[in-house]
Amino acid sequence: MGSRPCQAAVITPPGTAAIGGILLCGEGARDILQATFRTKSPCEVRFEPGRIFVGQIADGGETIDQVVIGCEGPDRFAIHCHGNPLLVESLMELFARRGAELISADALLRSKAVSEETTTIVAEAKVERLKAVTMEGFCLISNQIAGGLSRWATDALDRGDAISIPDIQEECKQILADSRIARRIVSGCRAAIVGPPNSGKSTLFNRLCGASKSIVADIGGTTRDWVSAVWRMPSLRVELYDTAGLEDSLAAADPLQAASQQRTHEIVRGAAVLIAVLDGSRPLGRFTLQATEGQSVILAINKSDLPQSLNANRLPFTCTERINLSAQTGKGIEELTAALRRASGVDGFDLSRPVCFMDRQIQHISQMIGTMNANDITQVLRQLLSIDRNG
Repeated sequence: MGSRPCQAAVITPPGTAAIGGILLCGEGARDILQATFRTKSPCEVRFEPGRIFVGQIADGGETIDQVVIGCEGPDRFAIHCHGNPLLVESLMELFARRGAELISADALLRSKAVSEETTTIVAEAKVERLKAVTMEGFCLISNQIAGGLSRWATDALDRGDAISIPDIQEECKQILADSRIARRIVSGCRAAIVGPPNSGKSTLFNRLCGASKSIVADIGGTTRDWVSAVWRMPSLRVELYDTAGLEDSLAAADPLQAASQQRTHEIVRGAAVLIAVLDGSRPLGRFTLQATEGQSVILAINKSDLPQSLNANRLPFTCTERINLSAQTGKGIEELTAALRRASGVDGFDLSRPVCFMDRQIQHISQMIGTMNANDITQVLRQLLSIDRNG
């Protein structure tokens, strides 16, 4: 296998921090450090794997920063400097002038993984699982390495002439359906709290996110813009939105209300789950809700601790789940959490099943659904795995 070109990537998050980190890898990385790194020792620095060095990196006669360098392997170095973004940027500019290609940390990790693995799925999994927002998501992608999508594609390819096109296509459809749920486990899910004005949406939002982020008042239309927060639960990280109350009369009242209503409709269209909050202590009024295809709707009848006037059996929209709660007292919150896990599909999801976690994989799986040629399916399976049969 040929050597990789010298590349440098910042591996710490943007912004000011105590420590900044840079990975310098590939052919020529050692030469760059030998030309720029200085220690107090008169002896020549020998960059051997497993060793750590403390010194300064200098641009000509000007020291940029004191650094700690760890030699992780041949032509692979982890450089730790002070976390001022200007210092990190100066080091990266120096490495670029010395011949290193500046790339993102994600691209560098992906390049390393691809160079070490014989199948693309395994390489992709080793990088993408680091981005998972839940432990279940990390495990789900890890399971695609030895089993899951890798095993399914390998087994399908091994069938050879005995391959059944209808069976493969049904399996592909199931993989795509499971992948939509898997993406929520790996990357999170967006949910929007919607409902008529003064139904308790903001009170519920504050209850779920654990902080008073939304203004609460007994006046309809108090919330004129959206507010978001993260709501964490087992297997799921929910990006939760509190929205302006939906009512046509408000949109006609003034331009500001009209803009708020429009923004609410945009958030609603982009959410996987809608939590429709209705005040159970009063009739519905003019509120209606139109969910898009694939959206789940949880009906949350709020103020269940008060005398009830809402006829929940005659609503102008359908729902996936229905619960009674009190956002003020917290009653029914556990039931809402369970309902959202069911509505998003993550409840009881088998983390070992084959799923796609990259757009490339989705494209290949979709391609197999659209062909009736066995040779074409075999070719796509090989592309999905990217098997190096000469290795």
